[in-house]
Amino acid sequence: MVVLSAHFRAYIQALEKLQMDIATSTDLLGVETRSTGFIFSIGKEPLKTRPSVFALGEQINILKEIDQPALIPHIAEAKSHKYSYEVLFRSLQKLLIDTATSEYLFTDDFFGEESIFHDIFAGPIQVVDEHFNAVLLNCYDAIGIMLMIRIIYQHQLIMFKRRIPCLDFYLDKLDLNLERLRMAIEDLLVKLAKMFAKPKLQTIFLINNYDLTISILKVEILGLILNGNLFCYSNFPEAGTEGGKAQQHFEEVLKSNIAIYVEELLLEQFSGLIKFVKSRPDLEGDARRLTECVKRINGGSALNKDLVSISSILFEIKKYSRTF
Repeated sequence: MVVLSAHFRAYIQALEKLQMDIATSTDLLGVETRSTGFIFSIGKEPLKTRPSVFALGEQINILKEIDQPALIPHIAEAKSHKYSYEVLFRSLQKLLIDTATSEYLFTDDFFGEESIFHDIFAGPIQVVDEHFNAVLLNCYDAIGIMLMIRIIYQHQLIMFKRRIPCLDFYLDKLDLNLERLRMAIEDLLVKLAKMFAKPKLQTIFLINNYDLTISILKVEILGLILNGNLFCYSNFPEAGTEGGKAQQHFEEVLKSNIAIYVEELLLEQFSGLIKFVKSRPDLEGDARRLTECVKRINGGSALNKDLVSISSILFEIKKYSRTF
């Protein structure tokens, strides 16, 4: 246990030298400045060497490397390579799940006791857990956080495929911590949207940002190669739907804001009609009565052909909303 803990502690310290900061507290609005000093919070890269803080860019490439071997720090350092934190995070988590898999299979075969694995691996998990908790306190990279949520989800599926349950509790806990950050990011987006005076601009801001977030969380278009096989979520329906909880949540709020935006557009052009419709609680009944009245008029049958039902109007509105 002591040897493994020391191994992971040394690996984290080596990764620290490879980090390139993407975002700092000065890159975000409305964030309280905290003192630094935690692992992966030191050393600021010159602006010209840093990717755009608010663009996905090449950061998405990490999702193509989910099951690649962990980085070898001294080789990367010798080549003067620098990485954004989610790359180092993936490498550390990959080393953890691979080491845990090996130790779990060995203890299960040799001792036949799962509890022995937990005794051996409690130290390494604590080292990694303490490190990550410290990092989150000074993490300002919203896109990086979304990518880490995606990485955890992928690693959960890898362990599911291996049928190795020994890290379920740890990965679930890690996912929960990032989920809290996701909620904080969403709250921040709502606050930033309120900086726009017009409600329509607020909604457009949210739609654009939710859409960007979903594009980060989606990986089905990338095609991940795991163990020599094309791996996609449909292979493991038990593991959850494609995209995970975070993606589903943002898809729901995106859909909700699109509906709000469509209503705002319609209000601009048809405010009188919409007010009338809302003032009539039984509009379907009104439409039926209108149809019956028209039938009583000479030649009314011909007029009825041009009447449009309320359900048809609602269908057209919904179809119109999908174009946004």
